[in-house]
Amino acid sequence: MRILKLTIAFVFTVYVLKPCFAKAEKISAELIAAALSAQEQASEPGLLIRYSEFFVKGNVKLRAFSNVYVRTKDYMILKSDGFLHGETHIMTSLTTYDRKKDRYQTLITWNEKIKSETERISGEIGTGTGVFPDLDMPDPALLKVSDVLFLQDLISGKNNIKVDVSEKKEMIDGYPCYMLNATNLKGGRECQIWVDPSICFCPRQVIIKYPDSSFFLLKLKQYRKVEKEVWIPSTVERIAAFKKEDGSIKKTACLIELEEVTAGQQIIINDYIVKFPPGISIYDSNTGNVIRLPK
Repeated sequence: MRILKLTIAFVFTVYVLKPCFAKAEKISAELIAAALSAQEQASEPGLLIRYSEFFVKGNVKLRAFSNVYVRTKDYMILKSDGFLHGETHIMTSLTTYDRKKDRYQTLITWNEKIKSETERISGEIGTGTGVFPDLDMPDPALLKVSDVLFLQDLISGKNNIKVDVSEKKEMIDGYPCYMLNATNLKGGRECQIWVDPSICFCPRQVIIKYPDSSFFLLKLKQYRKVEKEVWIPSTVERIAAFKKEDGSIKKTACLIELEEVTAGQQIIINDYIVKFPPGISIYDSNTGNVIRLPK
């Protein structure tokens, strides 16, 4: 048994974690995807991250959400508490995504001072990751970069996506990075991702460009090595620019700050699994129908 365990450990180190340190190998999208996959495996059986999102306007920073993100082999979970003007708690949203079934369930509970009792609790179900936020998940191995694709899927070139990797490194915030350029995305979008080989090819910067000149800019900073080559950014800066009806561009800034992270440990997820209470309305995003549960 001891020999078997040593053999498994050797195979894992050489063939799974190897991409994180493969500085001499020819760079490719496959190599980067393998490194991110290895980081995901290294964080098992569970990853838990507590972080907050702040709206930033000039020197003013207002808390918008306090979040708990959980990833296990079977689930991805996001619990968010929303705040008004940085102080008043207005709602709690809990989303459970079943990775094997590719299905999500979301339960939203509003503060009773904000909504009446009949509207206060609602749910949503559907295929895919649902309301998981774009471009602010602090999990580099599974960073969501569009409304349909995660970073590993994007780099792996699924759905006929073309990904080119620069042969020369570019400096991003003082770190030499390779740039990945993804085209043929849904809706005519383009995506550039700068990954740093010194932190297992985690992204330092992500830009998504839209045909109407709108864009998302994401800067991941101050990475921390958490467990077994698992790297998590301590801060994330996000700038979103949207084209308005009058043709002008509106920009918003958001700052994401890491508060707590646990990796490589068993996580009890019972409290994070969505359980719909009787009598509430549930929106089915696949059919567009609203289901009323019996009381």
